[in-house]
Amino acid sequence: MAARQSTDVAIIGGGIAGCASAYYLAKKGLSVTLLEKGEIAGEQSGRNWGFVRQQVRDPLEIPLMIACLRLWRGLEAELEADIEWRQGGILHLADTDAGMAKYEAWLEHARTYQLDSRKVTGREAAELLPGMARDWVGGLYTPSDGQADPVKTTSAFAKAAARLGAEIRTGCIVQGIETAGGAVTGLSTEAGEIEAGTVLIAAGAWTSAMLRRLGLDLPQLGVRSTVLRTSRAPEKTALGVWFPEFGFRQRRDGSFNVGAGASVDHDIGVDTLRHARAFWSVARDQGGSLDLHLGRYFFEDLWVHLDRAGALGYVIKPRIASDLLAAIKEAHAGRSFVSPSVSSGAAH
Repeated sequence: MAARQSTDVAIIGGGIAGCASAYYLAKKGLSVTLLEKGEIAGEQSGRNWGFVRQQVRDPLEIPLMIACLRLWRGLEAELEADIEWRQGGILHLADTDAGMAKYEAWLEHARTYQLDSRKVTGREAAELLPGMARDWVGGLYTPSDGQADPVKTTSAFAKAAARLGAEIRTGCIVQGIETAGGAVTGLSTEAGEIEAGTVLIAAGAWTSAMLRRLGLDLPQLGVRSTVLRTSRAPEKTALGVWFPEFGFRQRRDGSFNVGAGASVDHDIGVDTLRHARAFWSVARDQGGSLDLHLGRYFFEDLWVHLDRAGALGYVIKPRIASDLLAAIKEAHAGRSFVSPSVSSGAAH
């Protein structure tokens, strides 16, 4: 049996939140062990758009982003790494007066924090981004916003943390968080146990499930969006650009990251029901930009939860599951649902 190890802080998750935390904690002189079940930046931190923005943030997030931008400006020098940081500004475009009205309303928050955000006319937007094939009513522009490569940035934080003595373990699954007397004492992993007086959970989409093992409730649901990368092209702009339907940024090598911005998808599962009350107002306010999908995933997820609860004595037959799905679809007519047929692999 491996010897029990000890660390001041154990971090679960190798995304940018976990790796940045490892770096700043190690910089403070604490011993740090970071555990990642896959690879560094292998999940959401390696798939996001790469915008670093204050613009169109929730007002509660603006002070945080102001502080973050102060860090971003000197981050390449501090981490001794190329993270493709460019402070080229962010431009949001509107094709309707209603869209412009929303930007004008947000500008009131920007003025509160003295941001350099400003409204632009359609002509000014065309000057900022020459060559557009259509006209725009106007837009919102924040010159101090920027962009960076998410994979390079996350990896740079991990390497810098390691140089300061942090232990970065990849391919290591955390099996549980240990407690005694109401306090955290460490972690159990597939490679052995780790003593830690502090555990930081930076597990992204898996955070809620991990906290639930401790009896803590963190409402969290996942959505899916689409991002693609093009081949290299001549340099066009240093702006990060958001249209009503999609957004893009041009990377340093000339390729573009392009993301669908008009809608996101959510697969209904057991957690959707568990956290429905917490997210109802959010779903309502999203209007047509949230597509709900009810189908095979729901029954597979339900099966897993029943199995964990030892309740599989209540057998769900495929025909019953299909009839239930049809009834739910009928009750929610007019909503966007995608529902593959239920197979015997999902419910027996």
